[in-house]
Amino acid sequence: MGLRVGAGSRVAGLFKTLKISRPLSLAAGFGALCLLAVLGFKLMGPREAVVALWFESKGSGAALSREVQQCALFAVDYFNAEARHRGLRIRPLVVTGMTDQEALKAIKDSGAWVVIVGATSGFVSRVHPLLEKEGIPSIATNANAPALAVKGDLLYR
Repeated sequence: MGLRVGAGSRVAGLFKTLKISRPLSLAAGFGALCLLAVLGFKLMGPREAVVALWFESKGSGAALSREVQQCALFAVDYFNAEARHRGLRIRPLVVTGMTDQEALKAIKDSGAWVVIVGATSGFVSRVHPLLEKEGIPSIATNANAPALAVKGDLLYR
């Protein structure tokens, strides 16, 4: 079951419209998001997958996080539009701005399959252990700190 992403110019046009300076790193994260969703649909069978978005709402990484989160939401909309004839759907759950405990509870209660986390290594370093403890996989689109490269953990970056 292959996804028809469409012409590369459509995706490039999306990034131009959003005035994003780093489309490749964002595209890699969103590609991973879609890949995980499709694999989940194939292996587990549900027609809908919940994907949580947890980004900084305050501090030095908040501006970048808003941009990345908005792009992730656009990517989910694009995926849903392209896959609707197959009966597949990603339901985004935005937990940005919640306390850590509220966010974890919302993620667990929703049955989210994966969490797209933070746009900075500092934020990811703070929330990743919480997700790891709960056994929830996460994708960090922009976090690049060497300390986050731990073999066998559930953080994909």
